[in-house]
Amino acid sequence: MDRRKVPIIILASLTIVAIGVAFVLSFWGIGYGLQPFPLPSHAKVLFILPHPDDEVITAGGVISELAKMDCELTFVYLTNGENFEWAAEEEADTLLLRPQEYLKFGYERQVETERALEDLGLTNPKLIFLGYPDRNLTALLREYWSSHNPLYSKQLKTNKTPFFNSFNPQAVFSGECLLQDLKRVLAQEPWDVIFLPSPYDSHPDHRAAAAFSRMALEETRENSGNSPTLVSYLVHRGNWPGQNGKSRFPLLPPSSMRNQEELWTSFHLTPEALVRKERALNQYKSQLRILSGYLFSFLRPNELFSLDTPLVLQNEVTVWEPAADTFWRTVFKGADFKSLSFSWENGLKLKIETSGSFPKTFDLEIHVLSLKNGAWSPVFVKDAFRNLKELKGTIERSGKTIEAFIPMERPQAFVLALSSRYWVNIDRSAYWLIKLP
Repeated sequence: MDRRKVPIIILASLTIVAIGVAFVLSFWGIGYGLQPFPLPSHAKVLFILPHPDDEVITAGGVISELAKMDCELTFVYLTNGENFEWAAEEEADTLLLRPQEYLKFGYERQVETERALEDLGLTNPKLIFLGYPDRNLTALLREYWSSHNPLYSKQLKTNKTPFFNSFNPQAVFSGECLLQDLKRVLAQEPWDVIFLPSPYDSHPDHRAAAAFSRMALEETRENSGNSPTLVSYLVHRGNWPGQNGKSRFPLLPPSSMRNQEELWTSFHLTPEALVRKERALNQYKSQLRILSGYLFSFLRPNELFSLDTPLVLQNEVTVWEPAADTFWRTVFKGADFKSLSFSWENGLKLKIETSGSFPKTFDLEIHVLSLKNGAWSPVFVKDAFRNLKELKGTIERSGKTIEAFIPMERPQAFVLALSSRYWVNIDRSAYWLIKLP
């Protein structure tokens, strides 16, 4: 080797190392720059969870500490997680699952939950299982809202809960029924703190659970006047958290959501709490056979949360959407949502900003649920560019902007989400709950 090249190689190597160290330190700095999560004491705390295991993944350390602080903890699970087919097939040792196997798997996940919470230091934790169909919560929100048109579960072969210990043994698989059950749970106590799924979660069940939770809270708040602190937790977003297994590095917000740092809080886990969390996570044996690397990626020195702030429509409200955080959103920039703006003028005006020009060959779906006279009424426009006119609405696109108008009576609040699709779904917005003054 030419000796004259050696210093150049050494310099280049040191530069790469320095950049790498700076990169890691910058992330480390962001992690410790987040606001610390304030733990309540002697509080009534409710966890709203799409599946068993979500509580340990996201908040095992917090739960362990809350148990020491004389807090009353209640956990409500919207599904029993019975439709995770890979895990259920592994458990039943067959590829031909019958309803009995799915049912048995759901009960097993309940037992795992009880054992996990006991490992976190809870004795006789209060668990509420609603028993709605796993991996179908979005369908209940969008297509099977009415109790007169319930969803028929292909796995469980029924349109109502078959689990004997469901909160409502008569529950039919509809969005309307799920919302009523959730409202009954919320009405049980004057809750001080409620943990609920982040609206940004990319898992369909989590995203729908985020909407159901906020809809139920909006109604119960109107009736009771109680305003608990709302704490969101995130489980799925693109390839986040991007670590296969346990790590000593802190858990940080997804890179596409760093512009919202002021909303994020971090709870530091003591070594004892981390040991308890790992022990509790190991109780979910049915999940670890398939997802151990992913689940253990939440074993970090901290847990991450964001605080909900109510969105009240005075003149205009703008919300930001994470961009370029999946392969398809990077390729099809025109279908990647960047922001949504809402305003009201004899109807709902919607302005959508995308990362590129929205392609004419793509569909835009608009889903609105409006709260009026104590009832939620759904409107689902499957292809807005063709079908919005049927509602006497308008829609126009210009470059990276889409503007739509949906005529409707003025509600107390509404929930809205968008989907953009071609032959695959490119982007789905969060379900945003907007209140009107």
